[in-house]
Amino acid sequence: MPAILLRFTLLGFLALEPARSAPAAEEGDTRPNQASGRPRIGLVLSGGGARGVAHIGVLKALEELHVPVDYIAGTSMGAIVGGLYASGMSPDAIEQSLAKADWRYLLSDAPPRESRSFRDKERDARLNQNLQIGISQAGEIQLPVGFISGQKLLTKLRELTLPVRRIEDFDRLPIPFRAIATDLATGEKVVLGEGSLPEAMRASMAVPGVFTPYPIAGRSLVDGGLSSNLPIETVRAMGADIVIAVDVRPELKTAEELGSAIAVTNQMLDILIQRETLEQVRTLGTGDVYVRLDLPDAGSADFAGSVANIPAGYEGTMTHAGELRRVALSGRQFKSYLAAQRVPRGDSGLEISFLEFPGAAGVVRQSLARQISCGAGERVELWKLQQELLGLEGFRNTEVVDFRVIEEEGKYGLRLETAPKSRGSNYVNLGFDFDYSSSGETDADLLLSFRMTELNRLGAEWETFLSVGDRTRVFSELYQPIEPSRRFFLAGSVLYANEFISALDAADERLGFR
Repeated sequence: MPAILLRFTLLGFLALEPARSAPAAEEGDTRPNQASGRPRIGLVLSGGGARGVAHIGVLKALEELHVPVDYIAGTSMGAIVGGLYASGMSPDAIEQSLAKADWRYLLSDAPPRESRSFRDKERDARLNQNLQIGISQAGEIQLPVGFISGQKLLTKLRELTLPVRRIEDFDRLPIPFRAIATDLATGEKVVLGEGSLPEAMRASMAVPGVFTPYPIAGRSLVDGGLSSNLPIETVRAMGADIVIAVDVRPELKTAEELGSAIAVTNQMLDILIQRETLEQVRTLGTGDVYVRLDLPDAGSADFAGSVANIPAGYEGTMTHAGELRRVALSGRQFKSYLAAQRVPRGDSGLEISFLEFPGAAGVVRQSLARQISCGAGERVELWKLQQELLGLEGFRNTEVVDFRVIEEEGKYGLRLETAPKSRGSNYVNLGFDFDYSSSGETDADLLLSFRMTELNRLGAEWETFLSVGDRTRVFSELYQPIEPSRRFFLAGSVLYANEFISALDAADERLGFR
């Protein structure tokens, strides 16, 4: 059945509990050992949504030219590519990971269909494409603060950075690293240089309105492009003598291209980002290198096709080969540099020895423990844990917001983090359905659902569904589990339907009736 899809323009583009590793250098000295006797080189990777995947091509070119990178500062997608490289991944490995990624899955919050309950699948079929609005018990309307929570992407970043999970100080990564975010409450630039590496990358690319803000150290953080899209001053503060700054922001649109409110809004943000970026570019000196990548056909939201931007990143960097060769190492020196930078990747599985549920007790704790399939001593992949997390049902006023793999005395455990439900426990869903036949007939319906949840201690629900348009339907159901696991339940429903039926008479004349 064809359906109308409301599309949103993307403007920019698991937490392992970290433990401090042994310092690779003297305490307080953040300069890489391999930089001794030569200028220290800082790489700056800008934000730009899916366009930022071109940074992988930049890294390939730098390695081909034997240019070492001693510091990295990145914003948004630049923080993701830069953070992965700083963690010891090769450019080819980063490319393979992003090329294999299911971006439709990563940039959505829906659990895998096979792990969803039959009731959820039924609800989706009735409502088609829909927007959910929460209503508190006090009657307050609760709109989502972002369309995507980013939890699946965070899990993917946790998998990719698993070998450096114990490193809390980003100066002790194979390459010292900083991610740039923006404090949503103050608008201030936030430089993230410690804590969880995947969480820092996730916060840096939290495009406001699209991704939910990410909380770190009591601050609500969003995309760093709003405050410092090309953080040249950050990498200088880290100790860089020479800066290689790579800018992938889109060019401003012409007046003829600004034909919608969304295009105008995007242009306004691009103007603000461009102004701050050019101020940073003006600080570059004669020994620095500014790489402005030309990506005319690349979209900021086209993550599925983003690996196609990598060759442009490579070619754009190679046009500066003459400048870059001035800081290149010999073959032997660069081989030694790479040996220190690379960190081997194994599988993303861990053996889980224990479970923790801080903040959950009694029936809530029992309900959550029952839904986790991995047992003590079982090896499990992080992405499978994420799928289970998305399919977990909370209980009454509690929801599962994240999970952490923790380490105690050499053993790994799974900690489910619970919190009071941020929305609900009543919900309004709005949807739209549109049918078109080859004979030119169309049907259009406005869809509305009101659902009241957790009506009693066993989790009873009452839902009413309304379809108004060419088809009129009213459906109401009371769902009552009869035991805590909710495997067994009773449900009673009523349905009223008034639909237009099209048929042919004996003379092949089309008739319509209700």
